[in-house]
Amino acid sequence: MPREHAEAIALEALDQWARAFAERDPDAMARLHSERALFFGSRPQLYAGRSGVRSYFASLRPRSSNSVRFSDVAAEALADTVIQLAATAWFTVDHRVPIPMRVSQTLVCEDGQWVVAQHHASPPPAAT
Repeated sequence: MPREHAEAIALEALDQWARAFAERDPDAMARLHSERALFFGSRPQLYAGRSGVRSYFASLRPRSSNSVRFSDVAAEALADTVIQLAATAWFTVDHRVPIPMRVSQTLVCEDGQWVVAQHHASPPPAAT
C-alpha cells in the first residue's frame, strides 16, 4: 500500500476518534477499536478489548467540553490490512490550554472497517 493511501486511512481514523472523543460517548469510542485492542490512555492501567476501551472512557470525569486535534501525523502500512501511525494529540478539556500527548496506534482492517488494535498515549519528554 502506498504511503499516501496509508496516511489517508490514518487521518480518517483519527478524525473519527476525535469526533467520538468530543461527543464523550464510550460506546462510540469502543466501536472504533478492535475486540482484541490493547489500550494505554492517560492512566497506568492497560485496558483490553472493546469492553476495556468502553470502561476507560466511561470512567473519565464528566467535563463541560472535550476536544482533540492531531498534528505531525506519520503513517506506514505494514501490510494491506495493518497500518501503524504516530502523531501529536492536543487534548483540550473544559476549554483549558491544550495538553500535548504523543500517540501511537496500530490500525487493522476487520470486516472491511479500519479499527484501532493498539493505542498508546504518553506525555512528551520534558525539554532539556
